[in-house]
Amino acid sequence: MSTYKLLNKEEILQQADKELVKGISIISSYAPQTAKNGKEYYNGTLKAQGNLEFKVWGGQLFNQLEAEDYKGVPVYIEAEVNVWNDTKSLILKKVVAVDIVDLGIDITPLDPTKYDIAANEKEFYSLLKEELSPNGFELFKKIYNHIRKEFRSEYAAVKIHDAYRGGLLAHTLKMLKVLQFIWNTYPNIRENMNKDLVFIGLAVHDMGKILEYNNGTRTEIAFATHNFLGQEILFEFKKDIIEGFEATVKGSDEAIVVEPFGSDFYYRLQAIIQQHHGEFGEPCHTVESYLVHLVDMFESRVEIFEESLPFTGTLSIDFGKYRLE
Repeated sequence: MSTYKLLNKEEILQQADKELVKGISIISSYAPQTAKNGKEYYNGTLKAQGNLEFKVWGGQLFNQLEAEDYKGVPVYIEAEVNVWNDTKSLILKKVVAVDIVDLGIDITPLDPTKYDIAANEKEFYSLLKEELSPNGFELFKKIYNHIRKEFRSEYAAVKIHDAYRGGLLAHTLKMLKVLQFIWNTYPNIRENMNKDLVFIGLAVHDMGKILEYNNGTRTEIAFATHNFLGQEILFEFKKDIIEGFEATVKGSDEAIVVEPFGSDFYYRLQAIIQQHHGEFGEPCHTVESYLVHLVDMFESRVEIFEESLPFTGTLSIDFGKYRLE
């Protein structure tokens, strides 16, 4: 390896067809495809301070990627620029996993984010601790600890809103703040809805995105949608939610008995996850799913508007059916 320079999408886009590219990247995803001539190849996406598509055509490297999973792994890459229909991508020639700690490489610029993930997670956790009952907070912790690693760093969407590392957590935190305002402002909502149900439901409504996306690119099961995938995750906690469970106390041998929430609570949580897209997907059938849908629509639209500023001319925010993420 002659260089440890980070790949840069903008620089690569300035290079000519068949020029050689060398540097450090992160492979987000790749999947096998078959060309019209029957030849197998891999089609994928890598991080190069922006997303960049690549292909691997047969041979030893194809077998290497088939034998080992390089998704999310820092790698040294040698590739050739490929221009097809005025679009540039890379043809990978060499891929070697690297230890960025040993090499002293900061790969943060490969996948930039505008969020302070650690600060957002701390606020996320504190807000829910403040708003939930002790029972509700224990349930939230049980679910969140199961998804935390992926949830805190995943994108909220591919490109529509919060399309950055840590965007899923940021989007959910902003929604919680809107919900907190609504809860404190509208007494009829406060008096007629289950607070634990609404706040936990909002906190986990998008958790299926940890399976739908991998570093901001769609996975092989993305077609199932994060609504369905989130319901599958929640199903793992069905018995705990309906019948109750024991929660351990950090740094102690003691256990907290978490009282049963019941089957109605569980299925209403499922409804929030399934129906939070409202008219853009499965219509809302419960008051909780409708409230979370309203908050989701408000926050995502405001985020798109905020990211567009400053602008001149006509601002277009288009939410076609099934495009809302």
